[in-house]
Amino acid sequence: AHGYLDANGYIKNPMLHQKSLYLRFGRPQDVVRVYGGINHQVVWGGRIADPKNIPPSIQADGKLPSGLINYFYVVSALYPRQTDTSQYNYFDLTNRVGNHLGTVDFAAEIDLVRHTLYFYRQNIYEDGSLFYLINIADGLNGVRIRRNDPKAIVRDILFEFLNTTSQGGPEFIIDDPDKRGKDDYFNHQQFRDGWAYRQHTIGTPFIPPALGPQDQYPQGTFTTNNRVYAFHVGLAGSLPISGRLLTGPIAYQTKLSFSRNLGTYNFPYVSPRDQFSSYLSVVAPLNLMGGLLLTGTLAADVGSLYQSSIGSFLSIKKIWNSN
Repeated sequence: AHGYLDANGYIKNPMLHQKSLYLRFGRPQDVVRVYGGINHQVVWGGRIADPKNIPPSIQADGKLPSGLINYFYVVSALYPRQTDTSQYNYFDLTNRVGNHLGTVDFAAEIDLVRHTLYFYRQNIYEDGSLFYLINIADGLNGVRIRRNDPKAIVRDILFEFLNTTSQGGPEFIIDDPDKRGKDDYFNHQQFRDGWAYRQHTIGTPFIPPALGPQDQYPQGTFTTNNRVYAFHVGLAGSLPISGRLLTGPIAYQTKLSFSRNLGTYNFPYVSPRDQFSSYLSVVAPLNLMGGLLLTGTLAADVGSLYQSSIGSFLSIKKIWNSN
């Protein structure tokens, strides 16, 4: 896929390349099904928005490599073969064209008739650390237990553990495969808006943007907290409540997360910052006005990463029957 990101960031009109390949071993009716695959994202091209403040990582004219030959380097993830210093600088020639990142994923699903178990692991890459296995400790680990009954009180139970603290270690020495660390997830010296869209992180809420009061990045990078341990639990199901006003079961979903935040290797927190986040949503289908959905949500944040807060939301949605 080819697309464009926010046109008005640190880099104007950057482009986005995405591709993925996933395989499944096992038929839908088999007891065990195994999945594996890789996805690849690249932010590339564009021009710096402020030509008066061009950093050394970007060409003097403020333009980042683009065009057909560079699209090939983006898709293939190969180093530029050219040494044209009018188009490439040292940063481009020793890295890649664009900001490359993605995950290598593995999963297994086991059908136990009444329940289905789903185990998964996502390995993070942003440079060569995963190739050399020095950031193998980082990634998302999860297990989901699903009861194969849509009306079960507890239909889904989810446990996840996210670790992004290794990043291959605190050193980056390009000629030493054992020290190609300091991955600095979601930050990039050229694309300082990071792995985000309109200042919102893509992929995980546990690596937040470091926005200042004027929507700027005071430290010059997208995030100042990408070394995180996070534990997450999710529950979903249906409540055994019936009545004249209800056309079906009341559905609920709750999410509980605890994270320990260490900052970054460049800007570590003096002491870890712990954060607890919670979310509860209840949806009731009502037999009123031909069908309404009443939704109530409650969320809270407590800890030292964000200001403690609580919020709620109530909505009513009308459903029209097209038959």
